[in-house]
Amino acid sequence: APDPNPDLYRLTVAEAITSGNPTAVLFATPAFCTSRTCGPSVDVLSALAKKYGGQMNFIHIEIYRSQEDFLAGRPVPEVQAWGLPSEPWLFLIDRQGRIAAKFEGGLTRQELEPALVKLIQGS
Repeated sequence: APDPNPDLYRLTVAEAITSGNPTAVLFATPAFCTSRTCGPSVDVLSALAKKYGGQMNFIHIEIYRSQEDFLAGRPVPEVQAWGLPSEPWLFLIDRQGRIAAKFEGGLTRQELEPALVKLIQGS
């Protein structure tokens, strides 16, 4: 992104899931996304992080570290560790570190915000 939100990169997934707060983890690569939904998905996550950042963690993981990695088809190790066949993917993780919901493809605030509120409320 031309102006990335630094709050999306301040925690590792391990730090986030042991923090006691719910966590949203988005795997997306705006610059190299084949579906053209990654950039808008990161924008949605960033907007929700501004609204709910005090109540939960938000993390964006780039799929590729560089254009060279993209061209060679070498995603970051986390993509393989999570078994992701495509992008973007968003995972919502509860306070106990369990995956509570997952979304594949482009995200909208309308579909994601109710799931975040439910996760924050613990229901």
